Amino acid sequence: MNSLSRRHIVRGAAWSVPVVLSSAVIPSYAASPCPEGSWYIKSRLIQTDEDPSNVNFDNVVTDQTTPPGESSMQHWYFRGKLWWRIPLGFPQGAEAGTLVTVPFDSSWTSPSKPAPYPLAKFKAFGSAHPELFTQELPAAEVAIGTGHITISFPQEIPAGAAGGFIFTTVPVGGEEAVLAGTPYTAEAYITFKPLMCS
Repeated sequence: MNSLSRRHIVRGAAWSVPVVLSSAVIPSYAASPCPEGSWYIKSRLIQTDEDPSNVNFDNVVTDQTTPPGESSMQHWYFRGKLWWRIPLGFPQGAEAGTLVTVPFDSSWTSPSKPAPYPLAKFKAFGSAHPELFTQELPAAEVAIGTGHITISFPQEIPAGAAGGFIFTTVPVGGEEAVLAGTPYTAEAYITFKPLMCS
């Protein structure tokens, strides 16, 4: 028959104290209280439109989006290629693990590996609220898969960080189709968890 003794109680207390202490040292900011966020951006390039590089932004991210920020799929045609630019502005920052996914579209082929561009160009390319952004985006990992491009941020994105990525694709139908007004589409999904809640 087992009976509790002072030795059993002391031994149990000795084992339980480190558990309490270890949970107490976890920083309160280790997990953001903010809900998961997501953005969706999309645009169409139709070369026969007036000012084709500045129209047909079907979905953009603004300071009125939830979560707020700045992003869009900018586009233009130059020397046989479709050019796509993705500005990314995070006024609230984001936890490590932010992911940008660009699905391949049937209107183009042969995407190049997206190259990053800095905060200064983010502001120069038409930021609506450049005063909100004061830091560079951290380094990202970029990959081209079988059906999509991914841009992932293994590090935390500081509040007020911004920058972007640029890539090219080859239009289906070539220049003749582009100049005839064939629409070319690109979209992206951005998933992240803000560091600060609005």
